[in-house]
Amino acid sequence: MLAPVLVSGLALAPAIATLLATLIIKKIANTGAKAICETWEKSLVKPAI
Repeated sequence: MLAPVLVSGLALAPAIATLLATLIIKKIANTGAKAICETWEKSLVKPAI
């Protein structure tokens, strides 16, 4: 969905737009995954020692 926008909006070559879109999505996904893991870790009950 992002690659066609990069091709039409920024006049990038389709191959470059696909590569760039992949890198952008990967960065967003990694950031989101870290946020989810941090939130989940905070919600876990710590065992009493």
